[in-house]
Amino acid sequence: MALIETTKKPVIFLDADGVIFSWLASAARVCGVDLTNPENRKFLYTNSFDDLVGKAQMWKAIDAAGEAFWADLEPLPWGLDLWALAQKEFGRDHTFVLSSPSRHPSCLSGKLRSVQKYLKTHNFMFGSAKYLCAKPTTLLVDDSLRKISRFKEHGGVAYHWPNDLFLQDNPTELDLAFKGLQACMKEVKLLAEQGV
Repeated sequence: MALIETTKKPVIFLDADGVIFSWLASAARVCGVDLTNPENRKFLYTNSFDDLVGKAQMWKAIDAAGEAFWADLEPLPWGLDLWALAQKEFGRDHTFVLSSPSRHPSCLSGKLRSVQKYLKTHNFMFGSAKYLCAKPTTLLVDDSLRKISRFKEHGGVAYHWPNDLFLQDNPTELDLAFKGLQACMKEVKLLAEQGV
């Protein structure tokens, strides 16, 4: 059963890190990784950041930065436009940030500050079990294929947002990403109209 059962209107959930906010830029800064290096960028198109620096080293640096790491996340070049599009299509009351926190307690308060600063909203949910929000009239936009797959398995509609570095380096792909998302938005809104 989905957490969001009471509304008949479609709902959109956008992941924060890698979809709206530049988690990679912040992680690279605290871990001393040069994201202007073409080899690093291409590696990160298809690999995770912890594959580049090591999981233990990465989390040690992020946790040492504390709340500031999360509070200082900046929107990706398209982040605010993506948020505005979601609100335009689904309405302010049906547009949410749905983000997985790290295990460090400073993550929640820092992400909250970042969301409120840039998105000016209180519509956010934190948790790793995003699939609990899945139903035919909910759309998840996420950069994690695993989370996309689980959301779909539980009856939701999901759109895989491409790697942020890849999109920054390939502007035509960004246009395609927005077009693909708009097609998913139409699908979810149609399902809601049909009373699914």
